Amino acid sequence: WLFHSEFGIVNRSLTSLGLDSFDRYPWFANGTAAFAILVTLIVWQSVPFAAITLYSALTTVSPELYESARLDGAGAGRIFRSVTFPILRPIFLLVVSLEVIWTFKAFVQIWVMTRGGPGDATTILPVYV
Repeated sequence: WLFHSEFGIVNRSLTSLGLDSFDRYPWFANGTAAFAILVTLIVWQSVPFAAITLYSALTTVSPELYESARLDGAGAGRIFRSVTFPILRPIFLLVVSLEVIWTFKAFVQIWVMTRGGPGDATTILPVYV
C-alpha cells in the first residue's frame, strides 16, 4: 500500500512536496524502481539484527584495550584495525553469513510484491529456484 499508484502514501507524500509527476506513478511498472524498492525492503528488514548484534559485541570490548592503544599513540583508524575489528571479526563473519543466507529467503517478498517482474527486473536467484 505504500507504493500503490492511486492512493499510496509515497505518491501522496511526493505530490504534496510539489513533485506532481509522482501523482499516479506506477512504481512496480518500472524495473529499476521495483528493484530499488525491494532492495530497500530487504535492507530495512536485515539492518536491525546486524546493528544490534554488532553493537552488543562492541560493548564487550574492554576499555583498557582502547586506553592502552591510545597511550601507544594509535589513532582512531589504527585502533579500529588493530583492536576493535580483530575482536569483532568472529561476530562480523557470523552476521555476514546469516545475512547472506537470509537474503536467499527473499523469495517471499519478491513474489508477493512483483512476482519477479516487470519482465525479469526483480528476478533473482531464489525466484529462479
